[in-house]
Amino acid sequence: MKPRVKKILLPLVFLALGVGGAALLVVTKPKSPPLKVEEQAWVVALQAARPQTFSPSLTLYGRVESPRATQVSAALAAEVRAVPVREGQTVQAGQQLVQLDDRDARLNVDRRAAEVQDIEAQIEAAHQQHASDTAALADEEALLALAEKALARANEVKAKQLISQAAVDEAQSAVARQRVSTANRRLAVDNHPARLAQLQARLAKAQVELAAARLDLARTRITAPFAGRIAKVQVAPGGRVAAGNPVLEIYDSAALEIRAQIPAPQVAALRRMLAKSGRVTGAAEVDGDSVAVSLDRLAAQVDANSGGIDGLFHVTRGAEVLALGRFVDLVIDLPPLDDVVALPYSSLYGLSRLYLMREGRMAGIEVEVAGERRVEGGREVLVRSPELREGAEIIITHLPNAIEGLRVKAADTP
Repeated sequence: MKPRVKKILLPLVFLALGVGGAALLVVTKPKSPPLKVEEQAWVVALQAARPQTFSPSLTLYGRVESPRATQVSAALAAEVRAVPVREGQTVQAGQQLVQLDDRDARLNVDRRAAEVQDIEAQIEAAHQQHASDTAALADEEALLALAEKALARANEVKAKQLISQAAVDEAQSAVARQRVSTANRRLAVDNHPARLAQLQARLAKAQVELAAARLDLARTRITAPFAGRIAKVQVAPGGRVAAGNPVLEIYDSAALEIRAQIPAPQVAALRRMLAKSGRVTGAAEVDGDSVAVSLDRLAAQVDANSGGIDGLFHVTRGAEVLALGRFVDLVIDLPPLDDVVALPYSSLYGLSRLYLMREGRMAGIEVEVAGERRVEGGREVLVRSPELREGAEIIITHLPNAIEGLRVKAADTP
């Protein structure tokens, strides 16, 4: 029995010793101090509140247009011989744009000029005829007087039975013929003013037709109505145009305007500025070039679905970089505002909330957004609030996890 007991007890003794050793190690192991979890402080940039007077700016989205944009048309039917200009080219007033075939027009001018010369010759002949008729009338009247005297003598002689009745009849016939001739000559003299008036009317009509023919000839050379830029060319040499067909489009680059919708809340302020100083200025940047504008007038008609009134801004500088129909962003200077603070847009949360740093924590406040202003390299938002007192520390770093009471520290704080 003893060897069997020994086999059973020895494993139990070893197991007990192992368990006891393990328990001893656990009891006697060194104890580490408890971990202390510290609240994280987010590093932010601060800006001290400095309420001042600033001139805010308003960003508008406009489109370039011109009140002096026109479509040039052909005045007569002809073949296009030359188009010496190209789209986008700048031209001067009176510069040739298109040359039409002028051969028919020249022939018409020559024909009308010949008609004028013919009537002028007829008028000269009428004057000469009148002078001849006037001189002949005196002779006709003298001959009539002689014929009447001859008839009187014939009647006296007939009374004495010295001549025959046939001689008296012949004298009467001579008087009658002379009277007819004299009457015709007098009629020719009396009709001269009417005949001359007819010829002069024909001459006036022929001269008008000649002037119209010369005008048609001049219209074969289509010129620029004003200085500007070619917006579109619609014909090419060899083509044929009818009277009234458009040949190109041109606009006056010196009369460019930018039409932009002004939001309804800003209309009254701009109208007061325009009435007070007569000047509301702004600027735009187009392809790296600066464009200056000035509010010229407000539109007289408002679209039913619009949220404001269109303003028409005259381009005062940089018109050469603008193209008709291009969309541009305008920044307009508004009347100055008092007691506002200029901040970067990164400080703003939502539409009207920002945070101050108070005792190392974020404290949110509601502010009134009064506008924005242009600064070098960007824009700043203008806000006002009774809590934005002088020196208040405004957090301008935008934190995605910003909440009331979040612990923060200034970027230059160790």
